[in-house]
Amino acid sequence: MAVALAIINVMWLESNYAFGQRNEKQTRERFENASRKEEADREG
Repeated sequence: MAVALAIINVMWLESNYAFGQRNEKQTRERFENASRKEEADREG
């Protein structure tokens, strides 16, 4: 089940790139910001 959901997620993300609704830079920045926030929350 998890593999099927992961494949659907990848297909959705790729379709957003293909049709210009999202770009790699924007996606990378969101993940990096979320990672920084998570680390800051863990540190206290």
